[in-house]
Amino acid sequence: MYTTLLEQTVRELKGEKIEEGPEPEINLRINAYIPEEYMPDMSDRLSFYHRLSMIEQEEELEEIEKEMRDRYGELTPIIYDLFELMAIKFYLKKMKIRALDFGNEKGVFTFTDQTPLDPSKMVHLVESDPKTYRLISSNKLSVTVKDWRKILPFVRNLMALCNESHP
Repeated sequence: MYTTLLEQTVRELKGEKIEEGPEPEINLRINAYIPEEYMPDMSDRLSFYHRLSMIEQEEELEEIEKEMRDRYGELTPIIYDLFELMAIKFYLKKMKIRALDFGNEKGVFTFTDQTPLDPSKMVHLVESDPKTYRLISSNKLSVTVKDWRKILPFVRNLMALCNESHP
């Protein structure tokens, strides 16, 4: 985190524009947190939540997970859910996606004007599997998924589409 802040400060001093994407609103209707029984000290929990919210690369989650395991023991399923949620949030933020709402076996993604997706690639995605993908409006995509845990692999694929659209 320190190096990230340092890099950001250097870029600001050089006059480079630093783009911040929107903070994605995510509603998966799941429990994902660090239980008090696992990590009794409130300041430790807050510190880990802060670190999780500031990740710049998905690999940082592995480092945080390893540190938690070393300090507090094996992670609980609810903590693993938190890590998966934070990975989803990482990608949504990177793609400048405004919101993700999951319920009734559907994930609805709300894009912003800055989401770097080529519209023709989105149309191709929908046409490739209309039972799974549906454009609700010009900025909303509905994805049929049985389990919320299938969202992260989809989001990774969506990120690859964004990278193809804007190399």
